[in-house]
Amino acid sequence: MSTNKRSKGSAAQANGRKTHTRGKVAPLKSTDNRKSGPVKSGAKTKSAKSEPTVSYDQIAQRAASIWHKRGCIPGQDEQNWHEAEAQLKDELGIE
Repeated sequence: MSTNKRSKGSAAQANGRKTHTRGKVAPLKSTDNRKSGPVKSGAKTKSAKSEPTVSYDQIAQRAASIWHKRGCIPGQDEQNWHEAEAQLKDELGIE
């Protein structure tokens, strides 16, 4: 009488995993066979004309300029930042 005994790890071997990895579990092989490419969605995209925006770097440069013009007074970082942002938005006509 023959019994079919499975050893520990045989399920892992059947799934393509290594069983002896010195305490670490090796990742499974990728089974994702989908083609990579652009994702189509029903959502409308922005038209070619996009609203002007103010970048973080632009605001940071303007805030530094304001800080220097005011004599490098510490503790007014947030006030300088908001003023810089308001100036840039006003120049670009952004509300």
